[in-house]
Amino acid sequence: MKHQVRRSTFLLPAFAVAMALVLSSAPAHAQRGALAGTLIDTDGNPVGKHQLILHPLAGGSPIKLKTKASGAFAHSFLIPGQYRITSSDENAYLSHFDIVAGQQGGSEVSRWSSDAHPESGLPPFQIYLAQKTTMTLTVSDQAHRNRVRQAVATAAVAGPMQAAVDRYDAGDMEGTLEEAQRVLDQQPGLAYGHFLRGIALTKLGRSEEAESALRTAVELNAELPDAAGALGTLLLQRATELEATDGERAQAALSEAAGLLEKQAGMSDPPPSAILANWAMALERSGEIQGAIGVFERLIEADPSNEAAYYNLADLHRKAGDEEKALGILEKIPSTATNGSSAQVIYNMAVKAFNAGDYEKTLSTLERTGQVDPDFALAHHLRGRVFLAQEDYEGAIRELSRFIELAPDHPSASEDQAILDSLKSMGGG
Repeated sequence: MKHQVRRSTFLLPAFAVAMALVLSSAPAHAQRGALAGTLIDTDGNPVGKHQLILHPLAGGSPIKLKTKASGAFAHSFLIPGQYRITSSDENAYLSHFDIVAGQQGGSEVSRWSSDAHPESGLPPFQIYLAQKTTMTLTVSDQAHRNRVRQAVATAAVAGPMQAAVDRYDAGDMEGTLEEAQRVLDQQPGLAYGHFLRGIALTKLGRSEEAESALRTAVELNAELPDAAGALGTLLLQRATELEATDGERAQAALSEAAGLLEKQAGMSDPPPSAILANWAMALERSGEIQGAIGVFERLIEADPSNEAAYYNLADLHRKAGDEEKALGILEKIPSTATNGSSAQVIYNMAVKAFNAGDYEKTLSTLERTGQVDPDFALAHHLRGRVFLAQEDYEGAIRELSRFIELAPDHPSASEDQAILDSLKSMGGG
């Protein structure tokens, strides 16, 4: 029995200690604060299944919070103090929060809103003793973060940047380089500073340096207006320089130029005509004829008075073997946009058919020349030669006479007059 008494006296103190621990832990939970929030995107839609991390500034392990499908997240037992909140997704950017701190019963104590800094993120926030903090947290992406980063950098060098722009507008490219370098000395990650250097170097003919500067600008800010277009246009020029010495690099430059110009075209509606024209040329020179045709069609739709676009489009259809389509394009050139050159292009196509011995096609093509410009003299010259080859002497005399009437000083007029004289002596007219 003595043995049993000793066991019971040993167990009683241990039970008492356990009870003490339980009782003493209750007030500790009461000394905590709570956080309840909702994660939304920039359009206000809830973002679910996203892992957030709370970082206690006083030390201790980070606390992971996962949002529900509704975007809600919560923690009821946080030690009072300051915390930072981040995302476990490296592609996410927590860009803004709205915070309301209140008593557990519901009365509001304080309200606070803040945007994130692109480098340090959202500022710390306070969890208060025995109070509930409510947070609406906005998540964006790294592109948004970069826009903010570029805006902050631009604001920090507003004066020097304006000086660089003023030099460029004044046509002082060397001065632009100097001012742009001052900007970059202070903000080396500012895309617009590199862009200004690039376009100034392009105008100075320093293409390799310009390419490097423009590439840096695009890498730092893919959304920078005009940067992709400037680099694409420069690469189009560089391809011309490389074609004689390094065809492989020239083709690579053309392919990249086409991609950059396509991207630039997508940044505005409608795209600038020069961007569309350069994009089409890059595609054509890369061998992508159908792609180039589509872009020139877009250019004509956006700028119906762009005469060069019609000629380029017609030429592409001709290269693709569709001369009928080419002729149709040339006929669509507005009369206000042409000075007779479209008739000349159609005439050249007729000459090609004549030299191939296809007189029927020559005549049908010349018919279209007359529709574009009824007084285009050379059309009568070539039609007369066709009739002569077909032994239609009356037709030949009529057309050659009209040619000489319209263009008596043309180099072919004297030869055609000799033919006329010969035909008439034979009794043809």
